[in-house]
Amino acid sequence: MKRLSMPRLMLKCVIQGFVASLFCQLLNLGSAYFTTLWWSRLIVLLCDVGLYVSLLYAAIWKHGDKDRNLANFGHIAPDPNRGFVAALPVAGFYFLLSVIMVLAKLSVLPAQILVWFRLLCPQLLQLYNMQIPALPTEYTTTPFTDLTAVSWPLLSVCCLLSILLPLLTYGIGFRFGYRGIQLGDRLVYKKKID
Repeated sequence: MKRLSMPRLMLKCVIQGFVASLFCQLLNLGSAYFTTLWWSRLIVLLCDVGLYVSLLYAAIWKHGDKDRNLANFGHIAPDPNRGFVAALPVAGFYFLLSVIMVLAKLSVLPAQILVWFRLLCPQLLQLYNMQIPALPTEYTTTPFTDLTAVSWPLLSVCCLLSILLPLLTYGIGFRFGYRGIQLGDRLVYKKKID
């Protein structure tokens, strides 16, 4: 039983992040008809973030558990922070995307970047849609690609969340796997046998 090398673990994290984003995009497309009111967008946002975090967490937890077993038997040196390092490519991608969004907000880049952010960061799509609708309607005067309508606090929150979600999920998930902590066992009530 061998431990994955760090580049292979990083590649797995990137692929898992892409798959989780794809599932969030499918959830957004499936619920597009129902997200016309703010509370329905909030429910879909919570479902998106929950789906994204749970998919990333479940995938990295197994690697932490495997590393714990290898470290306990002396096959590898212990490294409980490996999940944070493995998450750097995913967090770096969202950091770069956030820098592009800030530059677009400052009118250095075209404001149509918002369309790409909506496609590449679907777990936070409904957060933007609460302030700017995804499609122009007869009730809106703001074009749906106008990034100037997005407030700085919302942009800051979205940029920080897009970076911190994968970083913290991978880091905490790996650490929990490394320590053998299973959230399912902690969250689900089990009747004690006497």
